[in-house]
Amino acid sequence: ASLPDGTGSAISRKGRQVQLRPLLTEPEAEACRDIGLLPFTWTIDRVAHRISSSPPVLAVAGLAAAVTAWLMIRRYQLSSWRQLWPAACPLLLPPALRGLLWLDCSRKHTWVLPDYRQFGRYWTAPPNRIYGAFFNSAAALASRSANTEDNFNLLVGTAACLHLDDSACELQRVGVPAEFRGEGIGEIICRHAMLQSRRLGYSRMQLHVSSDQPRAIRIYESLGFKLKERKPIRELGLLITEQRLYEIDLACLDPVKLAGGLD
Repeated sequence: ASLPDGTGSAISRKGRQVQLRPLLTEPEAEACRDIGLLPFTWTIDRVAHRISSSPPVLAVAGLAAAVTAWLMIRRYQLSSWRQLWPAACPLLLPPALRGLLWLDCSRKHTWVLPDYRQFGRYWTAPPNRIYGAFFNSAAALASRSANTEDNFNLLVGTAACLHLDDSACELQRVGVPAEFRGEGIGEIICRHAMLQSRRLGYSRMQLHVSSDQPRAIRIYESLGFKLKERKPIRELGLLITEQRLYEIDLACLDPVKLAGGLD
């Protein structure tokens, strides 16, 4: 059902009221930055973990520790294994490398992502748009220890539409906090973004997602997105993940059926 001001819709989902609406002001959009960037930050952590725990890195750390222990025994003629604790220092290489990789990837992407530094301004500048999903559930409010008079004040999901050209847009910044996953929030906010984009005249929508996000991929495929391209991502010669391009023809979708998923 449309809200009185026509800016969004309020629907019932698994016994909870959910409000879907565009975030029109910079402060409002900036407030959802952390949620919108959740997939990005999760991917960076995943990449850093995958590299630092790869067999070559673990093998180098183990070999360095063994060689260090052997050299210490030969040179200092140690009488107790407890005196070999410095030889364990190379074993700190994987976690140290993970931290350095995380910092390096974060630093690189702060310059690559156009919205990283000015999230609110970027997504409220037409023709880009960003949408939020809000709960008014008392249980959900209690879980966040929120104390406010506004019923729909608990942000539980975001989705943004990036203008590509007059006929195409890209679905980005789809994020749902871990404590609210499994409620169907990701699906309904994607449906809302697709429906609004169709009403704005876009005939095509595309999105990029990594192969490390099977739950998101299932949602996109269930909504009708078709796989168009696969691109392997490598770091330090290691296959880290696979970037996938999905696309859907919005013009061929039945708006009534698409909106039906929001009832």
